[in-house]
Amino acid sequence: MKCPKCQASMVRERYHNHEEDSLGLSCYGWHCIFCGCIMDPVIMINRARMSEKQVLVKK
Repeated sequence: MKCPKCQASMVRERYHNHEEDSLGLSCYGWHCIFCGCIMDPVIMINRARMSEKQVLVKK
């Protein structure tokens, strides 16, 4: 996967929710090895929604 900000390579990482650690909640995401950008499914969904809203506002 390429970083959406700098186009460098991203590595897959597992992120843990330390506040809810007893429940074993974690998710996987992507971390840019160059600029530090983090992407996960929730971030990607939210950015897609924001893009859709911006398109509707511009019309």
